[in-house]
Amino acid sequence: MLVTLDSLESGSDRTCDLAIVGGGAAGLSLALGLAGTGFAIVLAEAGEEGFEAWHQSFYAGSSVGDLPLDPELTRLRQLGGSTNHWGGRSRPLDADTLAARPWLGLPAWPLEAGELHRHLDAACRLLEIDRPPGEAWDAPADGDSAAQRLGGPTLEPALWRFSPPTQMGERWRAELAAMPDLTLLLDATLVDIELAPSLDRIAWLELMSRSGKTLRLRPRITVLAMGGIENARLLLACNRQLEAGIGNGHDQVGRHFMGHPIFEPLQLSLAADASLPDLLHDRVTPRDGHIEGLLHLNRTGQELLEATAIDAAFYSDGQFGPPGFRAARRLQRKLGRGQIDASLISDGGEMLGDLPGLVHESLVKLGWLAPEAGRLTVSTLLEQCPDPASRITLDQARDPFGRPRARVDWRLGEIDRRTIRRFARHLADHLAASGLGRALLAPWVTDETLPFPPHGNSAHHMGATRMSRSPRQGVVDGDCRVHAMKDLYIAGSSVFPTSGSQHPTFNLVMLSLRLADHLTHRLGHA
Repeated sequence: MLVTLDSLESGSDRTCDLAIVGGGAAGLSLALGLAGTGFAIVLAEAGEEGFEAWHQSFYAGSSVGDLPLDPELTRLRQLGGSTNHWGGRSRPLDADTLAARPWLGLPAWPLEAGELHRHLDAACRLLEIDRPPGEAWDAPADGDSAAQRLGGPTLEPALWRFSPPTQMGERWRAELAAMPDLTLLLDATLVDIELAPSLDRIAWLELMSRSGKTLRLRPRITVLAMGGIENARLLLACNRQLEAGIGNGHDQVGRHFMGHPIFEPLQLSLAADASLPDLLHDRVTPRDGHIEGLLHLNRTGQELLEATAIDAAFYSDGQFGPPGFRAARRLQRKLGRGQIDASLISDGGEMLGDLPGLVHESLVKLGWLAPEAGRLTVSTLLEQCPDPASRITLDQARDPFGRPRARVDWRLGEIDRRTIRRFARHLADHLAASGLGRALLAPWVTDETLPFPPHGNSAHHMGATRMSRSPRQGVVDGDCRVHAMKDLYIAGSSVFPTSGSQHPTFNLVMLSLRLADHLTHRLGHA
């Protein structure tokens, strides 16, 4: 059943087995994973089915770190959440990412990779990823002899597979509405959590609509699936009974915030008789669907360079195009959402300042102009090393319901800088030795006194309610239950203790399906 909160009686109480707060990739995957269990579920989505500027305004916040991030632009407050603007790139976290990495002091995840990968096929179905049944994820890379030759002891070819991309709210709306035991509640913002006197259980959740109608929800179990920034903001803001916020007895909520900053540290001039392996091109194949290859710094390489994971992909003019083209894309997104602010002026100036780049890239994208032959830009996607100083806190400004807005302090640490620079030099040497061509390193790579350039924002929000074995090192346990609470769980990429170099959406869907299994068992035995 799909209803709006306004259609219910204001001030009413309602009980349920499970409340899921948030209708993005995590919340919808969790609900779909619980289909047929017979539990009474309420899924509360703060937004509506489509984009509404008023709802979106709740996501405005401040950005104070050395990695700029617009909290409003990088998220969507509507059914389906950020799957309404994601690119579809997908790749599962591997065992190496979840394992301990002693050269960085990183402990292992409190779960095994196999526990995630049991849900790989189901995640492919939910995200409509075209993958032959039972095929190993990197099978096309393993079968590409040219790509394998380009690899080596420290670098290995790997694969992105692509969702169409699936907008989960639109794609799965009918199935969710038809679930007999699910109430999908729209325009229902969680504004407060009342704890029981023991302070380790939830007494009720207060939901409010745009018009001010309220609903008091009394679930047996609650799952916050509000996004990588919002999960932390909500826990911190619910501080009437616990001064530091819910689940924050050890000052861990909001810390270790990570993204996937993208930098382009080198260019490659191909040798006269050389060409990239087919795998490293973005292409659609009859058998494997939409795929694109990359070179991944494996565990051996990470230990050698004392680095985190990092990937390299090859493009004619960078992954996002020249500065003018990137500015034009930002303008298009902002104007499409009715966002009118001072950033439009700076984006417009950058676009006009690089008209040649804008025109050239537009003609290439339209297929009217061939990319520059023999010259490629290497785009790198970085796994950030978790840093407790990179964090989400509460701002002084308030949202329309009077709750503090998010303040994002996203930082690029010394290990991050070291990883990018060492990897760029290592890859340049490797490409030269392979005979593929000559690499030209960016000045900020070779001269470490120079500042890093602006990053390409991946809009991946991870780590602010991280998973840990001990409450002193994180917020949730290996089952995504908040350490300090008996009946509160968190779903989504905010629980990732490390990010890997894999995009988060596919992995948070797998993790949400794993949580569905756990909650099925727990509710069935309660």
